[in-house]
Amino acid sequence: MNPRMAKKATRETAAAARKRHEAENAAAAARMQAKRDAGRDLGELPKARHKKERAKGETDPEFFLKFFLPKAFPLKFGTPHSAYIEALDRICTEGGRKAIAMRRGGGKSTITRGMALRAVLYKMRSFVFNLGANDQKADEAIAFWSMVLLRNERIGEAFPEVCVPLRRMGRVGQRKPLYQGHEIEMQLGSSMIVLPDIPGSVSAGAVLASASLMSASLRGTHYMRSDGEVARPDVVILDDPQTPETARSATQTEGRERIVLGDVLKVSGPNVEIAAIMPCTPIRPHDLAERFLSHDLHPEWEGARYPMLLSMPDNMDLWEEYNRRRKHGMLHGQGKRWATAFYKENRRAMDAGAKASWAENFNPGEISAIQSAMNLYFEDGASFAAECQCQPLRQSLDVDQLDRDRLLGRINDLGPSIIPENTTLITAFVDLHRNAHYWAVVAWSGEFGGTLISYGTWPDQPDLYFNLIDVRNTLEKKYVGHTMESAVKRGLAEVLDYLLGRQWVTPTGRTMEVSLALADCGWGQTKNQVFDVCAQKKWRGRVMPSKGRGIGPGDKPLSEWRRQDKDIPGPLGRCYEWLIPFDKKGNPCRSVTFSSNFWKSFTAERLHSPIGFASSLMFHAPAAGRDHRLLVDHLVAEKRVPFTTKNQTGDVWVPQPSKPDNHWWDGLVGCAVAASVRGLRLVDLAPADKPPPRKSRRVPRRATQLDF
Repeated sequence: MNPRMAKKATRETAAAARKRHEAENAAAAARMQAKRDAGRDLGELPKARHKKERAKGETDPEFFLKFFLPKAFPLKFGTPHSAYIEALDRICTEGGRKAIAMRRGGGKSTITRGMALRAVLYKMRSFVFNLGANDQKADEAIAFWSMVLLRNERIGEAFPEVCVPLRRMGRVGQRKPLYQGHEIEMQLGSSMIVLPDIPGSVSAGAVLASASLMSASLRGTHYMRSDGEVARPDVVILDDPQTPETARSATQTEGRERIVLGDVLKVSGPNVEIAAIMPCTPIRPHDLAERFLSHDLHPEWEGARYPMLLSMPDNMDLWEEYNRRRKHGMLHGQGKRWATAFYKENRRAMDAGAKASWAENFNPGEISAIQSAMNLYFEDGASFAAECQCQPLRQSLDVDQLDRDRLLGRINDLGPSIIPENTTLITAFVDLHRNAHYWAVVAWSGEFGGTLISYGTWPDQPDLYFNLIDVRNTLEKKYVGHTMESAVKRGLAEVLDYLLGRQWVTPTGRTMEVSLALADCGWGQTKNQVFDVCAQKKWRGRVMPSKGRGIGPGDKPLSEWRRQDKDIPGPLGRCYEWLIPFDKKGNPCRSVTFSSNFWKSFTAERLHSPIGFASSLMFHAPAAGRDHRLLVDHLVAEKRVPFTTKNQTGDVWVPQPSKPDNHWWDGLVGCAVAASVRGLRLVDLAPADKPPPRKSRRVPRRATQLDF
């Protein structure tokens, strides 16, 4: 054989060997695939057991929970549980919305998750969407459902068409099993569970999903099935949608309320009214739970409360003695034994009038649910009222503090920007910030009464409720390319143009203008910009910079400050704490310095004054679709703390613990200062007699009017 033919034979032999090797590999792969497919093939599903219990669970939700989840519900259900289970069953079958309050630790989350599982197993609902207060709560719901479907024996035996495929998938490298030659469509993820679409299964393709209420993926939640159908939630469960931190913040509470009403109730898609239920526990007055339980704010949610004690005991004297023995026993290492012995001896008299909603709920060492509840009552009355009785304690209406509910009722009959007929003076105030300026305008009558006729921000905001830190329309966006100082300056100039350039009209057509506007110059970084704007000739005499000084205990009152000859003090020295000092620093115009604590107390008294009094301060009637809730939250953002020292008494105003926005409160106070600068006085503070004439002597003329 010549070399050419030998080389060709070698190539043919190599090609044949390669083909043979590829064929052997393909055959091996086919055998392995067949072996894997055999492992994935479900074959014939086992026959369902507990058929009677499964059928009864469809019509009796309490039986379903007790039989299929016995370890989760070892005690007999109480009155609140029965009412809650009935509400859940009605929501899942008929639709509607329900907010129901139960005690903390009463099992409402476990009941909710069990009822959600029941809803999809019997296909009462095809897509149940659970929303928790945070990511942890959302993950707990998925973990609960996964554990039940993968580990619960009774569920597995009664619903093999659901549990067998899910459990098989977990053992075969997460590959979906085969049934009758077809791959089963299902999912067992960290945020969504899709039940297997076994042919003939009632629950085929039903979805259980869970997310945080504040999740960015809340909008547009859906699942696309293998046939192209897009499944969207048809029932949403808002499982305790607030935390103690968010309950303390009016802004966060308002934000979550808007998410529920706007985003959550629209996840079902067009032309579908989603069913919703909210198991909750109030934490503080006016928190998220309280709002949805309110029949006035949200009557469509059918709010209901189920307290731990349906009624308190009649004989509280005996219970006070019980508490004394309880404390004494704890101090002497006896725990509650002495108190429990006293309760046993006097139980009939001590239980009189009291009724527990869950009679089986008491701790080891206690002998009744009433005793258990009263122990919680004595440990912390405020927490007991909120967490157990679902009725947070309202703060006592201290006459020294501004009350939110009372302020919301201080509304006159005039709409926004309409001034009362008895208006003698209009003042404004602008509170400057990096993101936006807050402004307020007040129409004053002759005795320091008046109406807040308008307020807002510059730039205007599209949201009804917002926080300064997260406003959407900022000065930076409005004045693109400007430095921060330049944007603040331009924003102040334009808001002053808006406020001072318009006419304010009475119901009869009389027009007035803003007499004096003050602009906050306390922010040192923009102080020069504020003075430059206020010094413009077109506003001469109508605009002044101002700065509030926090004068507290140990500080000399502003009325006792040493004065220069050209200073302009407030009238009646010790009654009106403001001063227009002579400016030695070369600023282009004068400014007003005032005692912020004094003027906050002064303004608070105008808000405390009974409606109809000459010195009463009111709010305009809000426009359609709006309210004063955000304004009032600013007004109650600080608390008055009285002080008394050897030489003086007064108040210090301190922020509430959650540090809420208070900018319109500063604006309202600034409007009152501006009115005083313009000569407005309280009648009771007017001097009865003229002061004695001063001795004639040659002294430099002292400024007696606002010639700035």
